[in-house]
Amino acid sequence: MTFWVGLCRGAWPLICCLALCGCFPATQSQLDEEKEPNFLEGKSRVKIHVPLIEMTKAQIIRKGVELGINYGLTWSCYDPAPEGRACGLCDSCQLRLKGFKEAGLDDPLAYVGF
Repeated sequence: MTFWVGLCRGAWPLICCLALCGCFPATQSQLDEEKEPNFLEGKSRVKIHVPLIEMTKAQIIRKGVELGINYGLTWSCYDPAPEGRACGLCDSCQLRLKGFKEAGLDDPLAYVGF
């Protein structure tokens, strides 16, 4: 069994969110430390591929653009407004906005007050 954690056509990169909330190792070395004794106990044939784990949010965004991902159809907000706009204030929105800024791109997502 093989799992890919990261960028798939049409999907937002999940690894950044999981790493930042402490739910998943944030680096390849942390994953390597966790997977044998704790995560997989060394008895499974599961292989985890994390191609984005060492990339910045800006690099991930640029790669997504290169692959043709429409970021206007992706969502990161933890606390959206009732009309459906992203709040622009939660950690997830802030990380997304910072990533787009560092990538030199405009975020196509609609935000409250933006």
